[in-house]
Amino acid sequence: MARVVKFEYGTDIRRAKVAELTHESLQCTLKEVYGERAASDLTVKYADDDGDLCTLTPETFFDFASLNADRAVVRVHLVGQGVAVGAPAAASKRGRAAGEAEGAAAGEPEAEADVDMGGGPDGPQMWNHGPWHHQFAGAWPPNPLHGIAMGLSMCSDSHLAAKLVHFAPALCAHLEGREADIDRAVADKKDLLVPLLQSLREGLEPFPQFQEAQMALDRLVRAEQLDGLGAAATLLLRSLIALPEEQQREVAAV
Repeated sequence: MARVVKFEYGTDIRRAKVAELTHESLQCTLKEVYGERAASDLTVKYADDDGDLCTLTPETFFDFASLNADRAVVRVHLVGQGVAVGAPAAASKRGRAAGEAEGAAAGEPEAEADVDMGGGPDGPQMWNHGPWHHQFAGAWPPNPLHGIAMGLSMCSDSHLAAKLVHFAPALCAHLEGREADIDRAVADKKDLLVPLLQSLREGLEPFPQFQEAQMALDRLVRAEQLDGLGAAATLLLRSLIALPEEQQREVAAV
């Protein structure tokens, strides 16, 4: 069964497809995406069912495979000491979009970096955790749920999907009727958000339930302005809430 592998190295996130999920295919894909020299200095880790990061080896691969048996998108974390990661060597379009948006990472996945999410001198400062969650949080205008949005951005990767699933109904209810506010808030952030929207849209490809949301994201990527981002965010959350909880968690991990 073909899978999408999501490589996370600090804030640098790249995606690639593997025809079959094996330890050898992961190692080969890692070299294709990051280059053989950089890949040799990277340690691959995965989150177990307790949220702990475990080193992926031929001996632990059975555990990793069983945890991801039903997942269309498989996430791995990369750890390296002072490894300079440049442009993807043979990355997929997904990887290029994430790499261009986030740039090369200089630290380990556990390292936390402050990023200015805009909004003037009083704008939110958020922990950088992934290609799009914190961007949407920073784009939202001040509201009672802003703390929830910040909380999602500050979560560890192992708990982010569960948090997003938990808060999705409240976020969706709050966004309804406020789509125009979001459009105004992101009007000057097109260059920043388009690569992230493109990466998100491609991350949803394995999930046919999000076809309408993917079409909305396609229109945003091609449009001159980001008018419609608020409506797309609401549609995305509605589609997520309609799924069984286990599928919600899988999609939220994209």
